[in-house]
Amino acid sequence: MEVVVARAPARLDFGGGWTDVPPYSEERGGCVCNAAIELHAIATVLLRQDSANTPRSGADSSDNALALAATRRAAMPHVQVDVQTEFPVGA
Repeated sequence: MEVVVARAPARLDFGGGWTDVPPYSEERGGCVCNAAIELHAIATVLLRQDSANTPRSGADSSDNALALAATRRAAMPHVQVDVQTEFPVGA
């Protein structure tokens, strides 16, 4: 692997957000109503050529904090992660 690009559509949540996730769903049941739209989030994972032993974000910002945490958890220290969106972050 030298480069992996993943793309996922944004979802509009009309109601019930996170009610389908345990433990809430196990205790009370849950139902989410949402729709995917034609705007995407794009994650690019690059194999770095340097010898650093920690994952790195292409844009050191809180926008990429989750992606960096995922690469640390997956024991992927020699990668760089870039996250871009076709929509405003937090929208």
